[in-house]
Amino acid sequence: MANPTHQKQENKSMLLEAPRPRPSVLQTKNFMAITIKMLTDATTQELHRGRLVISNSEVFTVHLCGMLTKVTPTSTYTDYTFYDGTGSIEARIWPEALNFQHDLTPPRLKKYYMIVGEPRHETQGVAALYLLSARLITNHNDITHHFFTTIYEHLQLLQLAEKSSQQCTPSTTFSKETQLKEAILQFLSTTEMRENEEGASFRTILQTVHMDSNTGRSILNNLLEEGKVYNTIDYEHFKTTAD
Repeated sequence: MANPTHQKQENKSMLLEAPRPRPSVLQTKNFMAITIKMLTDATTQELHRGRLVISNSEVFTVHLCGMLTKVTPTSTYTDYTFYDGTGSIEARIWPEALNFQHDLTPPRLKKYYMIVGEPRHETQGVAALYLLSARLITNHNDITHHFFTTIYEHLQLLQLAEKSSQQCTPSTTFSKETQLKEAILQFLSTTEMRENEEGASFRTILQTVHMDSNTGRSILNNLLEEGKVYNTIDYEHFKTTAD
């Protein structure tokens, strides 16, 4: 662990090394795009006010897409098993609940559905839903769009939860990092950089924003993790994800 007397010499590197406050759990009612694995993992974690937690947010209603692989009817309900590449989930409906929108009559095995439901957490490590709606996917671009949406919402929720917990962050350090991030994003948002398919090189960014290599690398890594920039032709070229 670094000696406190060396903090001034390592002022810039400490920005990433300093422990951050543990994000608080968001309690805003939501309609969350997820993968099945996200829900499965959530069942192994501690509940918050009786609800599952994904991306530091309480889970209310979710939507996901998956292939229908199995139908298990019983005398009181029917379980539909879906698989999305990350895991399997059982979605349950009752005969008297068939007034919602669905394309499961008849069910089409090996076809993809966009489903909406409320999570059940009866068994640890098992993903399950109370099914609210099911739509047969006829345009497979919907599958790609769903996974991109899931990634984007996941990053947004993590950022919101972290912001709600940033009460003990030193204002001067946070302000410096924020200023550098904003300067990089503003530069990448210029018309010249938007029209350049390769984006801006790491060296160009350093020269434009006036920062050293270590600081630039750390802040760009943060922006990559936050989903605000992405690499183009290699790991040394960057573009902004903003419209």
